Amino acid sequence: MRILRILFPLFLFPLCLSAPCAQSSWTPTEPLPGSCAGTAPSRSPTSLLKTFQSQYSNRAQWETRAGIVREGMQRKMKLFPWPQKAPLKAVIHSRKTVAALGITVENVFFESFPGFFVTGNLYRPVNAAGPLPGILRVHGHGTAPRFDPDFQTHCAAMASMGAIVFGYDMVGKGESDQVAHCFPEGVMAAQTWNTMRSVDLLLSLGADSTRIGITGESGGGTQAYIAAALDTRIALTMPGVIVGGTAEGIWMGGCNCEGTGMGIHKDTIPNNGITDYETNSVDMAALAAPRFQLILSDAKDPLAPDAPTTTMPYLRNVYRLYGAEADVGNFHDTTGHNYHFNKRMASYRFLAAKFRMGPALPNESAYAPYPDEALRCFPADHPRPAYALTDKAKILAGLFSKPVTAVAGKRTPVANAAIHFPFASAEPAFTADGKQAPAGNSGSDLAPMQSILLTR
Repeated sequence: MRILRILFPLFLFPLCLSAPCAQSSWTPTEPLPGSCAGTAPSRSPTSLLKTFQSQYSNRAQWETRAGIVREGMQRKMKLFPWPQKAPLKAVIHSRKTVAALGITVENVFFESFPGFFVTGNLYRPVNAAGPLPGILRVHGHGTAPRFDPDFQTHCAAMASMGAIVFGYDMVGKGESDQVAHCFPEGVMAAQTWNTMRSVDLLLSLGADSTRIGITGESGGGTQAYIAAALDTRIALTMPGVIVGGTAEGIWMGGCNCEGTGMGIHKDTIPNNGITDYETNSVDMAALAAPRFQLILSDAKDPLAPDAPTTTMPYLRNVYRLYGAEADVGNFHDTTGHNYHFNKRMASYRFLAAKFRMGPALPNESAYAPYPDEALRCFPADHPRPAYALTDKAKILAGLFSKPVTAVAGKRTPVANAAIHFPFASAEPAFTADGKQAPAGNSGSDLAPMQSILLTR
C-alpha cells in the first residue's frame, strides 16, 4: 500500500517514456475520422456550466436534477423503460496464452438482444484469486480499432494487473457490421445497450460486482461517461479526450453515436412526457458522482484542451457534495487526441489506487499484439449465426422492444432517480462447441500466473 501511495500522485504529471507520440492532425471544424459524414461537430456555451450549477447548492438538489437528466437521456434514447433482457448466449473461443503476462486472450460474441451481436476480445489473468475487477475497454472512431496494437496492449496490461477485461467493437465498426455506424435513429441507443449488456457479460464470468470499470477515448470516452451516468453498477470510469472543451464552448459530440442523432443533450418539447432539461459532456460526466472517475485530457486535443479549467472545477464541486472530492482526478497530457502511453500509464495508476489492482506499472512491452485474424469472432470456422439481424428496421424493432409512449403533461422523476439494475444472474458463457466455459481460466494450455498484488 505504501508503494501505491507513492506512485499514485505521479498520475497528475505527464510522462513520456515511450517512442514519440503521434499528434492529431484533425481539427474540430470537420467530422471526426471514422465518424458519420456530414455530422457537424457541436459545442454548447461554457457559460451553461454556471447555469447548471445555479440549479443546486446541496446534495439533495443535485440528485433531484441528476434524476431528471438521467431519465431524460434514457427517454430520448427510446430506452425507457429498459428493454427486456434476453439470454446473452455468449460464445468464447480461440484461447491464446500470453505467458509473459500470465494472461489469456479469447474471442467472444454474444447477443445484446436477440439476433444482434456484440463482438470483442476477452483478456483474463490465469489462476488469479477472485472475484476480480471487470473492465470494459471502448474504442474511438476508426475502421476496426479493436485490433489496433495500442488497444490490445491496454487491454492486456489491465488483465495482467488482475482484471477481467473486455474490449469490444462500436456498433458498425469492426465485426459489429450488422448495421452501419451512421444511423441517427438508433446507434446511440444500440451502443449504450451493448455496453450495459457487456457489464452483464463481465458479471456472468465472475467479475466483482463492486469493481466494474469502463474506459475509452474520443467516441469511446463518450460511451464511457454515458454508460456510467445510466448504469450505477459501473463503479469507475476513465473517459479520454472528450469531456470538456474550451473557454468558448463545451464539446457536445461530432457523431450520431455521441448523442447528436438522438438529441440526448436537451429536451424542451412540450407535453412529450419528458421533463425539460439541458446538459453537456461535463454535466453528464458528473452524473457518475460519487463513484471513481479519472478525466484523461490533453492540451493538444482540439476537443477539450482546457479540461483542467473548464471540466474539473465543475466535477469537483459535485463530488464535494458527497465528500468524495478525492475520488475524481485529472491527467492532463500533451500528446494529442489519443490514448497513448502517458494516458495508459495514468489509467493503470488510477486502477491500482481505486480498485486495489497491481502492479501499478504493468509491463506493456511484454505483450506482442496479435494479427487481426487471430482476434476475429467470426472466422471461417466460427461463422456468425445465420439468424443474425441485418435489416435496420428489424434491428430497431428488437432494440426498442418497449417503445416510449407519449403522455400528456410534464412528468417529474423521483429525486435521485439513478438507474439501478439488479446484478446479472450467474448466466454461463459457452464455448464454441456448446460446453459451459469456466468462470475462471483453467486448462492445460494456460501457464501458471505470477502472483498479483491486490492490496486492501
